[in-house]
Amino acid sequence: MNNIVYGFHNINYFLNVKKELIDIFFLYKNINIKENLKLKVILNKINYLNIPIKFVNKKYITNLIGEKLKKNNQNFCIKIKNNISYSFDKIKLLNFINNNNNKKLFIILENIKDSRNLGSCIRNADAAGINIVLITKKNSSSLNNYGTNISSSGAINNLNIMKFNDIKYILNIFKKNKIKIVSTSDKSNNIIYNNNLKLPIVYIFGSEDKGITEISKKYSDLIVKIPTYGYINSINVSVAVGICLFESIRQTFFINKF
Repeated sequence: MNNIVYGFHNINYFLNVKKELIDIFFLYKNINIKENLKLKVILNKINYLNIPIKFVNKKYITNLIGEKLKKNNQNFCIKIKNNISYSFDKIKLLNFINNNNNKKLFIILENIKDSRNLGSCIRNADAAGINIVLITKKNSSSLNNYGTNISSSGAINNLNIMKFNDIKYILNIFKKNKIKIVSTSDKSNNIIYNNNLKLPIVYIFGSEDKGITEISKKYSDLIVKIPTYGYINSINVSVAVGICLFESIRQTFFINKF
């Protein structure tokens, strides 16, 4: 369900930042509150804000979340008043592109099917202060997936996230507005650290198995490779996201190499 939020960090974010959107708090009726420190933190805020609490069984929460409860699940969730929309908004994207802020940093996540990878990418994007995360609508993990929510550590609720259908259309927007488009590929011979990656910039990261699409390659101004030196010659996509984003931040704000 799009209007159900779960996981300690996700719920805590809403309690701290978007409390007015919380409709009701669902809690497993047989949980041992005394031994659950995270739940105590949540309940203190829930009670202080006078948010209604509904005690339910595990099956009820399972149905709300949409998949089987796991051992590390805290057995509670919240319902927000309005569904979270991830629809593509061209006007909003152009506002971020054309604003006067010199920190124009965007990422496109293309066909990321693993939910924990997607969540980790979003978490890294939030840490880097990304303006907007663009995600392919097809062949991508759900943003409401358990793994996506938990691995994002609440960042999924803190970012401007948009889903889109046509990658060519999106890339043309960046091209027309002179935003440098950079893709990553382990097949490239162009080492990331030998390039000017100062902002403004948009990075494209491809799927775990196939990488970026041919259209993304065609539209990219640069295709860079992150060098590896161990037996395994590739890295997780979320690690690649972190390396690329913070390399651009380093070049833009901390050195004058390029």
